[in-house]
Amino acid sequence: MKKPVNLVDPALAAGVAFPAFAQAATNGSAVPNGSIAMSRDAAADSNSDIVVTAQNLHCFDQIALDPEGRLVASIEGDVAATGVQATHNAVVLRRLGEARLAPVRQVATCDHCTFSGVAVASNGAVTYLMRRPDGRTDVIVDTAGQQRTLASIDGNASTPRWSPSGSALGLLVTIAPRKETGPTQPGARTIGEQGANEDRQRLAIVDEATGAIRFASTPELFVFDFDWAPDGAGLVGIAVAGDGDNDWYHAELLAFCANTESAGRLVVAPQRQLMGARVSPDGTQVAFISGLMSDYNQGGGDIYTVPIAGGPARNVTAGADATFNAVQWQGRQLVAAGVRKNSVIVVKLDPADGRLKTLWSDATSAVSANGGHNRIVLSQDGKSIAGIYEGYDRAPELIAGDIPHPTVVSDANRAMAGIASGQSITWSSDGYDVQGWLVTPLASTQHKRRPLVVVVHGGPSDYGGPEFIWEGWRRGLIERGYALFFPNFRGSAGRGEAFRQANLLDLGGGDLRDILSGVDKVEKTISIDPDRIGITGFSYGGFMSMWAVTQTQRFKAAAAGASIANWVSYYGQNGIDKWLLPYFGGTLHDNRKAYEAASPLNFVNTVTTPTFIYVGERDIETPPVQSREFWKALRDKGVPTTLMIYADEGHRLRNPSNAADAARRIVDWFDHYMPCPDC
Repeated sequence: MKKPVNLVDPALAAGVAFPAFAQAATNGSAVPNGSIAMSRDAAADSNSDIVVTAQNLHCFDQIALDPEGRLVASIEGDVAATGVQATHNAVVLRRLGEARLAPVRQVATCDHCTFSGVAVASNGAVTYLMRRPDGRTDVIVDTAGQQRTLASIDGNASTPRWSPSGSALGLLVTIAPRKETGPTQPGARTIGEQGANEDRQRLAIVDEATGAIRFASTPELFVFDFDWAPDGAGLVGIAVAGDGDNDWYHAELLAFCANTESAGRLVVAPQRQLMGARVSPDGTQVAFISGLMSDYNQGGGDIYTVPIAGGPARNVTAGADATFNAVQWQGRQLVAAGVRKNSVIVVKLDPADGRLKTLWSDATSAVSANGGHNRIVLSQDGKSIAGIYEGYDRAPELIAGDIPHPTVVSDANRAMAGIASGQSITWSSDGYDVQGWLVTPLASTQHKRRPLVVVVHGGPSDYGGPEFIWEGWRRGLIERGYALFFPNFRGSAGRGEAFRQANLLDLGGGDLRDILSGVDKVEKTISIDPDRIGITGFSYGGFMSMWAVTQTQRFKAAAAGASIANWVSYYGQNGIDKWLLPYFGGTLHDNRKAYEAASPLNFVNTVTTPTFIYVGERDIETPPVQSREFWKALRDKGVPTTLMIYADEGHRLRNPSNAADAARRIVDWFDHYMPCPDC
């Protein structure tokens, strides 16, 4: 892939590496609980961080802390104005200390490869995974600037984690994969015997001294995540026998031996989806997160504990009004991160009684670890956090440090000025207290009756939180004077499991009522033109956009991305049908009427709203035939519509030209059917 322009400052571009832990800026300050104040003049020292131009946004991904939380590593690179992330081409290590801008050392760069994982040892050694153009993945260890290739794998690798003694490295490995790992990746060709020769991600152990690789899991298992036991002799893993894309929905918690290949010993098989298993310091308990999750690796739920020997699991956060997505032991207690209403939170809890104490929260910004999903990295001792910190008017930066006083440790995006401001609003709907974000141009004035576009998040169990608006169709609409509304309707994260499950057997029912009553709230909050309200969304948000225009005439234009028009046909077409089972009360054959009742195609005769539709050609989550069904029906009815199918794309548009084209079309669609000439 072509190297991005202006990725780093001139010294780095010329191949000059930072001296290890160069001099830090000294004007730092701690982050007060609940807010982060960032000055724009904090990076006077040219060695303080990697600098990007105003045309590109610097991105942080795959963040990792050392066990004590003193070192933070990240994979970094630029994103162009299309909003599509360029190839990651820098591994960066920062030492955390008193200065607000931590010293930085660039560990590695790569023009023609990608980095897929990073880990930091207590001694400062950085382990990273480098995917080569030939498809192999190298495991590289950097110790004080001296690098060695520990192992080379014929395929994909991710999630490097050292054993407690440092004598072995755990990895998730897929040998000779047919496609990239994960359901959002472009699907492999659907030819040959279906269900045979599917990719399997295995738990591999790499010997630190020799680089020899052995497998701890058998070939039929797909392992999604793992953690070491404190003695280094065993591990726990979230795994399932079957297809990693579809069978994740009933994965189990298994125990493995580090020196023996096995199918694992069952620890617990929860009723809902699993993530984030962590073994207690004494090796007797496992904490994990379980809840209703519609998408792999975008979930969260309640926190459970279970004996590692097996037995019943205990929900230690039952009834909490939050969604947790990271957990770590701190002695016999637990530290967890998640989302509560409009705030990112870090809490401490005692598994014995479930009492929660909020250690840190922020109600104005999002903090994530992997470019989204509101997830925070917790150090192994549970005393420190790291994440990506951003807001609607604040470009992303790296945050890290001790709880409850993390600091901003980068200033890479100081040249990026915000163009929008956001406010959290709440309203009542069917007895539920619902929250959302209202975003308006910074240049807005009170007297203007602005057009409004409702942006429906995916999932449906995801959460719409503050995200810096600097590119793509969001920026295009803001620059043209539109207001944007991001509702967190029932079924969303952030309000506890009861709220998350409130849309079971009711997709398109209560959640649409929440959205419509949220629009009522927006109209009471700012001056909105009721004749210029539109709706858009992607994935589940795409379905809701299609569904909404069949149920109401309130929306004057719609843009539906990666959508679902017909749940009946979708059941047999998509690659992850098992996510449907809890939402529809069973398979299509168990409850066909429920699938039919929520299908936009069955109500298409009522549609008058002009609708733009777009999707990736190789999308296995929402196959393009779904978009084509709705497009064909609208054409038959004479409703203005356009369908774009983007070549070789999966459930996200990764090609910059495709993303730019979709963004232009979305903005032009709303600008044509509900323009704002006086904005």
